[in-house]
Amino acid sequence: MRGLSRGRLDFDRLTERIHPAASRVKLLAGTTPASFVAFDLLALGDEALASDPRFATTELQFENHADLLGALDRALAAAPSAHWVDRFSRFDVMHSVVNDPEAFRAHPGVRESGLFAMLNQPGVDVAVPIPRLPGAPHFCAGDPTAAAPRAGQHSIAILEELGYASEEVADLISGGVVSG
Repeated sequence: MRGLSRGRLDFDRLTERIHPAASRVKLLAGTTPASFVAFDLLALGDEALASDPRFATTELQFENHADLLGALDRALAAAPSAHWVDRFSRFDVMHSVVNDPEAFRAHPGVRESGLFAMLNQPGVDVAVPIPRLPGAPHFCAGDPTAAAPRAGQHSIAILEELGYASEEVADLISGGVVSG
């Protein structure tokens, strides 16, 4: 598999996938696929876990991901974040300390990538963070796809599309079963 070298991750090949153009990202993702690898293991120094036969192949890593994530969770919880920042830095593992959603949105990488758009939503007095999917068009204020529908906004159309008669829809609305 491209992206792997001698059964190990080839980080130089994987970094080729980092590019600002969505079309280039799609092309590179197809030509240099990533493997599900616990990058954290590189910095944890847990050779027993790294050589565990349950994680020897990508397929086995997926099959046993709960065990792998459990081991990582226990290891990470055993030391303060400053310890992990130091270890991950020494092994050149991309990382960042994020303690809450605000800190995540304030992270320079998240800000620069435009991962969130702050948009007004119907019925909300302040703009709220709306995540943008990588490679998808950015949301713009006023664009119908940029706003969540109001409760009941499309109930009538959906129920009619499902075959409910107008009288049945009216009964559902007046009975408080759906809003419309």
